[in-house]
Order: sequence, then C-alpha cells, then structure tokens
Amino acid sequence: MTAENLDGDAAGATAAVAVEMLNSTAAALAAAAAEQVTQARIEWTGLGMEWLRSLLGRREWRIDCLDVYVRL
Repeated sequence: MTAENLDGDAAGATAAVAVEMLNSTAAALAAAAAEQVTQARIEWTGLGMEWLRSLLGRREWRIDCLDVYVRL
C-alpha cells in the first residue's frame, strides 16, 4: 500500500466517524426534545368543571322525580 492510499482510508474512516457522531447527536437531541414536549403538554382532566363546583358550592344534586344524582 502507498502512503496516499493510507491517507485516503484514514480520511474516509474519520469522515464516517464524524457522520456517525452527528447522527447520534441529532437523534439524542430529537429524543430529548420529544420528551420535553411530552412532559410540558397540559394534561386533559375533563371539562374543567372545578370552577363550576366552587361557584355552586356543591358537587352532587339529587333529582327526585327522575331518581338521578347529578355530580360535577
């Protein structure tokens, strides 16, 4: 093998390592960003009736003629 051939192989190997490092770094950053978005997402807890509960003062009413309990 000649010196030029060895230099070409080393440059190719270095480029391959650099590309692999960039790919793994980009994948790690994307995974971290996706996790942060998932954690920051607001949890849906229903219709948000807590303000109505506090306004009305009670959480449960009984409708006698229908024999039904209404809960907020």
